Amino acid sequence: MPEDRAQRLEAALDLRWRLPVLRGISTRDLASRVRTFHLAGWSVADLVKAIDRTPDGAPHPHDGARGVRWARGWLVARLAAWLDADGVPLPAPSQVAEACRAAAVERARQRRQQPATAGVPGRRSPGYLACKAALAEARALARH
Repeated sequence: MPEDRAQRLEAALDLRWRLPVLRGISTRDLASRVRTFHLAGWSVADLVKAIDRTPDGAPHPHDGARGVRWARGWLVARLAAWLDADGVPLPAPSQVAEACRAAAVERARQRRQQPATAGVPGRRSPGYLACKAALAEARALARH
């Protein structure tokens, strides 16, 4: 995650390289547009996923390869779905994936500690519930 201005400019260059539609925006303007996301711990890979997909994982119906007249507005519209009502970025795709991985590890650990007579444990571990709640919140915010 870019931590200072120089790193954010470098990340914007990387983003422009990965998504040619963003070459219609200056590097400084692009860095400014995604600054909030970087400060929230988002990586360039997270931004690429967010630009291509909605928070619930669905692809956008129109991709950047079909001609975008106003790249800045297109980018702002795509990223708006990833902001809550207060303009704060939702958890990054990699952060959600990490929470889900941690929940899976916790569930596996709990299963190993269960006695054989206890039966199959339910999907109620704190890690699982936290992951499920984070995903539900991100989806609900994306719908509004």
